[in-house]
Amino acid sequence: YTHNTYTLTEILGGLEPEANFRMEFDFLNQVTGDDWELEVPKATMAREGNFDLLGNEPISPQIKGDIILVTGQAAPYYVRRKAVVNV
Repeated sequence: YTHNTYTLTEILGGLEPEANFRMEFDFLNQVTGDDWELEVPKATMAREGNFDLLGNEPISPQIKGDIILVTGQAAPYYVRRKAVVNV
């Protein structure tokens, strides 16, 4: 008795998928050398427009979304400047 083994790849098309994200970024101001961070406790993100998954060009999907104020948080997002203090 023999049988074939196969894998299945499924692509859902024509949908407007949406997901919730928590984002944290750490970045450096190239001019001043200041160290900064950005925290977004909750953002809802979705794909914007269409792209050709099977085309010859690199895929560059655009993302759109909203930043959401989470209950108990003081703001929808926080930008912090990190500085070294000599004492």
